[in-house]
Amino acid sequence: MNKTLEIQIKSVQKDGKFDLKTFLKLVNDYYEKLERELKLQKESFYAHQEEFQELIQKYRTVTENQIKTIIANVKDGIIFLNQNLEVLFVNLSSLKIFELNAIQLENPKDVLKPILEDFFSKFPFHFENLNKPISYTYKRNNLSKNLEITICSIQFIEDRGFILFARDVTEETFLRSQLEVSKSEIQNLNNSLKEEFSGRKVAEATLEFLAYYDPLTGLMNKSSMNKIISDFIQTTNEPFAIIYIDLVNFKIFNDSLGHHVGDEILKSISIRLLENLPKEMLLFRIQGDEFILFMKQIKSRLQVARVCQDIIKKFQKN
Repeated sequence: MNKTLEIQIKSVQKDGKFDLKTFLKLVNDYYEKLERELKLQKESFYAHQEEFQELIQKYRTVTENQIKTIIANVKDGIIFLNQNLEVLFVNLSSLKIFELNAIQLENPKDVLKPILEDFFSKFPFHFENLNKPISYTYKRNNLSKNLEITICSIQFIEDRGFILFARDVTEETFLRSQLEVSKSEIQNLNNSLKEEFSGRKVAEATLEFLAYYDPLTGLMNKSSMNKIISDFIQTTNEPFAIIYIDLVNFKIFNDSLGHHVGDEILKSISIRLLENLPKEMLLFRIQGDEFILFMKQIKSRLQVARVCQDIIKKFQKN
């Protein structure tokens, strides 16, 4: 890959995300440059029709290869459409977006036709909707994804057409909803604290919360665990079980994607662990990527084994 293309690829990915505006400008610049070159060559080779046609094909191939190299390095699905909204080209990232395989992508026009027909049946094409992100729920077999679709007009060499951008925002939508729930709960907590406490009492209550709860996930922390289990042992002779949960190689996420992404993953894992958790079980985050599940009222080792199996199954599902 030459240096110019490498710089252009980096320019369309700001902070790890695809920059639609920069990409469209880059594509338009390519075609404008191509048209200028062709105009100059046409004047020079007007009398040599065959040579001129070969030159047109040469410049077209170079331009298309440069654009394809750029869009092959972005994570968003990119589909080129003609005026009739028929597929001209689709990048490999669309495989993951629309859950297609390489064999299906060899004939993208037929494979993507029902997908596009479903989208345009729900969101009829209008020019006033260009350049505006549209939230679209994509369903295929038992799969459901939240996509963000944007359609932009573009000038090709011989005619105008469109580019369809598809971004998978399923995880973003989930985290956003969880964040909204958290914000609402925090706001309710703040309102209650303001009514019940003032000044020093608010600070004391906050410190007490931080002493016994994990601020990232909202789960009880190691101090809470020690106190609860100690009290339980001292006050009852009932059998109990402690299940230690550790996320193997979790450090890879923090090192490669950043701690902010790792924190969001830990929040999602906490939510999944809490799903359908019986009241006789308590979940603690003791540090980093380590969790403890405290089980009371157990009847047998088999019961504990089943709980462990259920936890593993929770993280095997899509």
